[in-house]
Amino acid sequence: MKKYLLFFIALTLFTFSFAEKISIKEARSKDILSTVTVEGYVTLEPGLFANNSFFIEKDGYGVNIYTQGKDISELNIERNDLIEVTGYTWNHKSNLEVVLETDNKKHEIKILQKNAKKIEPREINVEDIKDEELEGSLVHLDAKIIKNMGQEIIIGDETGEGILWIRENTDIIPDYLKEGLDIEITGILAQYLSKKEIQPRDINDLVVDDIFPPEVQFYSITGEKQVKILFNESIDRQIIAGTNVKVLKNEINSMEFSFEDRILTVNTIEKIDNNRLFLRFIRDKEGNTLKMLVLELKDQNRKENNLIFDESHGQTAGNADWVLDGGYSELKTIANNLGLNIFSLKESINKDILSLFDTFIIIEPNVRYLKEEIRSIMDFIENSGEIFLVSDHGGADRNGDGWDSVRIINELLTEYPLRLVGDNIEQAPIKNIEEHILTKKVNEIGVWNGTSISHNNSFKSLIKDDKDNPLLVINEELEMIIFSDSSTFDDGTGNPGDILHDGLSWGDNEQLLTNILYYLKTN
Repeated sequence: MKKYLLFFIALTLFTFSFAEKISIKEARSKDILSTVTVEGYVTLEPGLFANNSFFIEKDGYGVNIYTQGKDISELNIERNDLIEVTGYTWNHKSNLEVVLETDNKKHEIKILQKNAKKIEPREINVEDIKDEELEGSLVHLDAKIIKNMGQEIIIGDETGEGILWIRENTDIIPDYLKEGLDIEITGILAQYLSKKEIQPRDINDLVVDDIFPPEVQFYSITGEKQVKILFNESIDRQIIAGTNVKVLKNEINSMEFSFEDRILTVNTIEKIDNNRLFLRFIRDKEGNTLKMLVLELKDQNRKENNLIFDESHGQTAGNADWVLDGGYSELKTIANNLGLNIFSLKESINKDILSLFDTFIIIEPNVRYLKEEIRSIMDFIENSGEIFLVSDHGGADRNGDGWDSVRIINELLTEYPLRLVGDNIEQAPIKNIEEHILTKKVNEIGVWNGTSISHNNSFKSLIKDDKDNPLLVINEELEMIIFSDSSTFDDGTGNPGDILHDGLSWGDNEQLLTNILYYLKTN
C-alpha cells in the first residue's frame, strides 16, 4: 500500500510540474510562486524596457514576462508575435510578473506565430491608471501635463491625476514634456510599490502639442573657426546667415545641419575669439519661434572644456543612482570648479552629439550599448576623444538581464587589449599606489566591491590592492582611464529609496576623482 501511495504522490507532482495553459486573467489571480503557462500577443518586445523583459496581452488582460539573469533580446521576439510562456507568478515591487528561471528546464518561451495580431490599446481615462485589473495592458489616454519631476510626470484630466513614467532606453527626454501641454499617451500600465503608472514604449507612443520654441541644449567651439549648437528638437532649415544667425566682429562662411536638424554648425571666416553669436527667429518644425538668444563664444566654451556624461544606459537600475543629480552630483561640482562644462546625455549615443565634446564619462552601465552606439564611441576614441569608464564587481546585474557593467564594458572595449575580470574586490584602505599625475596627493583609497582589471603593457596600473590586482589603469596614448568600482566616487545622495553610501568622502577618494577630471581637462 505504501508503495502505491508513494507512486501516486510522485505521479501527482510530475503532473502538476507541467502546468496546463490558462488565460492571462486566470494567471493574474493565482498565488505567488504558482507555475503557469500562458499565451498572448507581444505588446512590448525585449530590449526596450530591458533585455530580459517583455509584455504580452490577450482577451483584454496583460502581463509582464521576466527572465531571471538572461538576455532574451536576441530571440527575435517582436511586437505582435503570439508567444507561449511557462514560468511562475511573482510580485516584483507590487508589479505582477511571470518569471522564468534560466536553470529551470520546464520554464520556456515559445514563439507560436510571427506577426500574429496587433493589440489595439484600450481607451481609458487618467483615473483608470490605478485599476489593478488593467495592470500589464496596453492603453491609450488624453491628458494634460500637470507637473514635470524628471522621469515621473504628473498628468491629469477631469477624472483626476496620475503618473506618466518615462523609462530609460525609450529615447524620450522628459525635459521636453512641458507643464501645461496637452498630451496623448499610449503605453503599458505598470506598478512600482504604491505607484501605478502608464509607461510609453518609445517616442512614437507620445503625441504632444508643441507650443514652445526650440531651446539650445549645449554649444561648443569645435575649431578655430567653428561652433556647433545642439538644440532640443529639429529646427527649420530656412535660416539666413547675418539675419537669423550672426557672429559679432566676425562673418559667417557657411552653415550646416546634422543629427536630424538638431545640430547647427556655424563656420566663420575669422578665428573665434571672445565673439558673441546671436540667434534670432529660429523656428522648429512646428513654427514655434526662438525670438532671441545670445551665446558667448569664450575660451570656456571650447571643446576641450566640454564633458559628456552618460545617463542613458541603466545608471539608475536597482540601487544604482549614478547620475549627476544623484550619487554623482559631487562629480558635477568638481568638474564645474575645474572650469569644465558637463552635459547629461539622456538619449542614445550618436557621433554627431559626441563631436561637441572632448571627454566622455561612463559610470557602471547596466544596459548594453547598441552596435551603432559602440561604433560612435570607438570613432570618438579614435578621433582623440578622452574616455573615463567606471565599472563595478562581477555579477552586479542590477536589472537582472544577464549583463552586468563588467560584461557591458568588455563588449564595448573588445578592440582593446584590456578586460575587466569580473571578480569582487573589497579593501579599504588601499595604499598600493604608483606615482602619477592621477595619484598626486592620493595616499589611500577605498574600494567596496569592484572588479580587477587585466591588461597588456599598453596600459599602466596605477592603483592595486594588496594582492597586486589592478584597480585603476590608464592608456596615455588612447587617453583612456578605467576604474574598478562605482562606490568609490558615490557621494551618498540620490533617490531616497536607494541604498547609497558616501564613498567619495572616504580617504583620498575625492582627491583621486579631482585628479582624474583635471587630467582629462589639461592633457
